[in-house]
Amino acid sequence: MSDQLIAVTTASTNATRLPEISPEEMASLFPERTSPDALAAAESDLDTGFEATMRPYVTLPEAEATRTVAETVAAAAPAGTRPTGNQMYDPEISFYGIEIKPEEIGPQAEKYEAAAALEASAELVNLFITEDLLKRTWSKIEALENEIAVSREISTAVGYVLLARLRAARNYLLHNRDKYEEAQQEVAQVDFRFTRIRKIGWFEKPPLIFGWLVLVTAVLVIVAAWGAGQLGGLEAVLQQMGGQNVSTTSTLSFLIAIWAGGLGGVTVGFYSLWRHVAQLKDYDPEFALWYYVNPIMGLLLGVFVFMFCNANLVQFTTNWAVFLLAYAVGFQQQLVFGLLNGIVKRLLPSKSEVEPAGQNP
Repeated sequence: MSDQLIAVTTASTNATRLPEISPEEMASLFPERTSPDALAAAESDLDTGFEATMRPYVTLPEAEATRTVAETVAAAAPAGTRPTGNQMYDPEISFYGIEIKPEEIGPQAEKYEAAAALEASAELVNLFITEDLLKRTWSKIEALENEIAVSREISTAVGYVLLARLRAARNYLLHNRDKYEEAQQEVAQVDFRFTRIRKIGWFEKPPLIFGWLVLVTAVLVIVAAWGAGQLGGLEAVLQQMGGQNVSTTSTLSFLIAIWAGGLGGVTVGFYSLWRHVAQLKDYDPEFALWYYVNPIMGLLLGVFVFMFCNANLVQFTTNWAVFLLAYAVGFQQQLVFGLLNGIVKRLLPSKSEVEPAGQNP
């Protein structure tokens, strides 16, 4: 009886089983589908090409072979040291150790890493954190809140941040006596920041910065009008700028590069001031110097753009290209680091030219 049941079950299973389809029949049913053999061959070629290209520079685990170079380097870097958009990984430049990184230019600020908090002793907490101290800290929080609420020197977004930190300090005090250290830290940081804001100079206020940008813009307009008059009018200047196969080594190209760089610096100054004062409402007077220096930096970077256009690295056939590149560098000055790294890469021989074939570092 059991044998008959097994036979019936097997027969019914075979009767309902879907017919097997060969690879040829599958290809005829789905003509656009890539065959498994072709996919495997393509993946093999891709992996081989990737590994062959990157083997001299980095060692990749097999599981990470399909990741991009930037993703692999970023994942391998310690927290806080991930490459930024201005620090793009370039194995040719890194090989020589002279990659230009904006975060390493100029004086470096002192960095302090706070030690891990230790557990407080109950006896010492009761000894030092007295009720009078708690009341004075609470009163300090109330006083700071009242001053921030009526201050006209602090931006809205920054004020919200300071008030939120004072609220956190209150929560620490209400939670437990041994949280006084955290509460006092929040209060001290708010007091420090608010004191600096209250003592800002007249030159750090947005109206004066706006006036400075207007003044620089007026000077640029006057210089442009004077230059156009010397060259025969605006139409003559535009014809010289738009002419094909012009010499970018001319005096006109030099003046265009400087003027466009300054114009880009002024434009980004206006944009940043509007964005942080009117839109985000998070203007910080500690960055006031940036607004004053940025147009001057644009003028100086215009000189660099002129030199770049005449370094025979890229062929420019019209002064409009010089103008647009100088304006872009003046507006977004971090672009100059990409141009410098590109120059370094072109001037130095590639790694394959200075190392014997097949030699790995």
